[in-house]
Amino acid sequence: KQKKKMANDEQTIQKALQLVRDIDDIFDHFFPLDPKDKNISLKEKANQLTSIAPEFENSRLLTDKGMYYLCIGKANDIFESYSSIAEENLSKAVKFDPNNLDAWNALAECFWKKKSYNHAKLCFLEAINIKNNKISLRRLSMIVRIIINQNANLKDSEKETETSYSLKLAKDAIAIDVNDGISWYVYGNALMGQYFGLKHKGGKSDILRQAIKSYNQAEKCLNNSPIPDLYFNKANIHIYLQEYEQAISDFEKAHKYDSSLNAGERINQTIAFLKNCEALLDIKKNDKKIAVIVQKLNQQQSINEYNQLQIGPNHKSVIISSVLGSIPHFDDLGIIYLVIDRFSEPHLLYVDQMFSSVRSGSIITIKKPYLTRTQLKDFKIEIISVFDPLENILIDSKFLQESDLRRPALSISQPDRNDSSRD
Repeated sequence: KQKKKMANDEQTIQKALQLVRDIDDIFDHFFPLDPKDKNISLKEKANQLTSIAPEFENSRLLTDKGMYYLCIGKANDIFESYSSIAEENLSKAVKFDPNNLDAWNALAECFWKKKSYNHAKLCFLEAINIKNNKISLRRLSMIVRIIINQNANLKDSEKETETSYSLKLAKDAIAIDVNDGISWYVYGNALMGQYFGLKHKGGKSDILRQAIKSYNQAEKCLNNSPIPDLYFNKANIHIYLQEYEQAISDFEKAHKYDSSLNAGERINQTIAFLKNCEALLDIKKNDKKIAVIVQKLNQQQSINEYNQLQIGPNHKSVIISSVLGSIPHFDDLGIIYLVIDRFSEPHLLYVDQMFSSVRSGSIITIKKPYLTRTQLKDFKIEIISVFDPLENILIDSKFLQESDLRRPALSISQPDRNDSSRD
C-alpha cells in the first residue's frame, strides 16, 4: 500500500509540474484569433493547479510543501501583470525545495514581470545549476539581452561580452534539443541582438542571414505551432537586407497569426516606399547635367557593368556610378541613392549604415554589390545594396570612415515578459 501511495504522489507531482509548464507554453506561444481564448486556457490550467495544491498542503515533506507553494504561486501568475501573491508563494517554494528547477524558473518569470531583471537572471542561473535545461538557458539568453538594453552605462567591451554570452546561452539550448523550434527562434533573436546591439565592428551582414536561417529552422521544427513574432522579426531583417518581397510575405504571416502586431501597417509602409523608389528612377536621360556626369564616368576605368550583375551576392564585381539624388529609407535604415551608370541608366543604391548625403556628381565605386529584385503586381524594383561599407565603398576614390556611419536600431519582437515582449 505504501508503494502504491508513493506512486500516486509521484504521479500527482508530475501532473502539477506539467500544468506549470503548460501555463508558460500557453502564455508564450498560444495566439488564438480571439485573445479571450488565451485567458480562458490560462484560467483552466490555473484552476487545475489550485485543485491539486491541497494534495501537498499537509505533508511533512519539505519537497511537498515546496510543490504546494509552487502550485499556488503559479496559479496566481498567469497574466502579464506582476503579482505580489505569486512572488510570495514562489519564494516559499524555492525556500522549502531549493532543488526544484521548475520553481526557480517560475520565480524568475515572476521577477521578469516585476522588471527585476537581475533577480530573474539569478533564478534562471539557479535552475541551470540544478540541471542544464533548454528552457532556463534560452530564457536567460533573453534576460541578458534585456539587461544590456536597460543598462546605458555599459562599456562597449562589456556590452560585447554580454552579447556573446546571450548568444552562447541560446546556442547551448539548441545543443540540448536540436528539434526544438523555440530554441532556434531565440537563437535567431540573439543573432539580431549581436548585429544591431554593437557598433560598426559588431557584425557582418552574414550574421543577419544566419539569423534568417535560424528562423527558418525554427519554423520547420514548430510545424503547426507558428510564432507570429518569428515572422515579424524575419520580415524586419528582410527589410534591412532590401529583400522586400520576402518581407511582405512574412509580414502577412505575422498579421495572420497575431493582428495586434503592426504588420499590416508595415506592409503599407513598405509598398509606399517602393513606389517612391520607382518614382525616383524616372529621370530625363537627355538632361545636360546627366550628359556631363556620363562623360565624367566614361573617363573612369569600369571593371563590371550593372547589367552583368546577378541576383544576390556579386563577390568579385566592382561597379562605378555617379550620384544624382536620394531619398531617406522609411525605416530609418539610411538613405537610398539614385545613381547613374555610364550608359545613362538610373539605378537604386542602398549603403548599409550610411546616413550622410553625398554630393551630386560624386563618383561611387562599389565592391561586392548585392542585387535584390522585388516584383509585385504593379511594379518591379531592383536595388543594389552594399553591406560592410567601410571595406566596399569609395566616394571620389576615398574610403568611408567610421564617423560616416551609424548602426541603425532594429526592433526585435520576441515573446518576452510584460513590457519587453516587443522591444
